[in-house]
Amino acid sequence: DRFRPLSSFGARGRVCTMGRLICTLIREALNTDKDTNTNVDAVLLMGGNIRAGKDYPPDAFFSLEALRAEIKAEEVVGIVDMPGWLLAEGVKATHVGDPIPGWFQYGDGVEEDDACNVVQVAGAPIEPDRVYRVATKISDLTNGQSPPLAAYYSTRTELLPSHEILINIHALLMGFFARNLWRRIWETARASHDGVAPEGSPKKDSQDVLDAMDTNNDGVISVE
Repeated sequence: DRFRPLSSFGARGRVCTMGRLICTLIREALNTDKDTNTNVDAVLLMGGNIRAGKDYPPDAFFSLEALRAEIKAEEVVGIVDMPGWLLAEGVKATHVGDPIPGWFQYGDGVEEDDACNVVQVAGAPIEPDRVYRVATKISDLTNGQSPPLAAYYSTRTELLPSHEILINIHALLMGFFARNLWRRIWETARASHDGVAPEGSPKKDSQDVLDAMDTNNDGVISVE
């Protein structure tokens, strides 16, 4: 609800709610994937990557249709180390002039003041000398839309991740949504058993929960 009403209108000239939502979802997806070392402090996406340019109905939710409309299917991000001072200068450089494709969108842990100074990262006051882990579209770091970022990373290409380890945004978010859905199914199944089990009986272990979801005993979770 904190992102409603959803809008990607004017993403090249303002931080829009759809941009904040997508950046927040990417950060949460990266930070909850236990199989990879992808924890990040922030996600930055240039406004040109938020493509639909529309105002959504007040009760709209983020659907697969919205993901496809807003983000190209082939879009990928990588993770870079970024000093706090550079993060602040890089974002401000895209926010102080006319609308441009490079206008940075960011998630809910980043905040600016009225003068376009970044004052908060990862939900805490920005530390200029701290090195933050930032997920972003790697080619955007050197495309010139943000001169401070281009100057820094164009001369430090060794800091940029290789193409082989970049992360597809669609695949990342679909995996994140699938994990969340499975977790809800699992918790509901466990709670359903524990709520009707005789007092003092042991809680179901993992195999018991799986067995309970296989109602016809064919070795496959039943769909009812």
